[in-house]
Amino acid sequence: MSAEPRSLARRLFEPASIDSQAPVARVVTYVLLFLWALVVVIPLYWVLITSFKGPGEVDNGPFYLPFVDFAPSLQA
Repeated sequence: MSAEPRSLARRLFEPASIDSQAPVARVVTYVLLFLWALVVVIPLYWVLITSFKGPGEVDNGPFYLPFVDFAPSLQA
């Protein structure tokens, strides 16, 4: 009496264990998840920091880019 073989449909739709992934696939997965976390967290951080600033500080623009001139000009 052997165990019943798993059907093809069950093998296709059953989630694979993370331990069964190749090491390269696991690294790629974690890098993509980390990048997506940055995409989500950075705007939240920006909103949080901006909420503690006064209206004048918000209107001045970013202060961490001193080499960029935000004044409009016709020169490219």
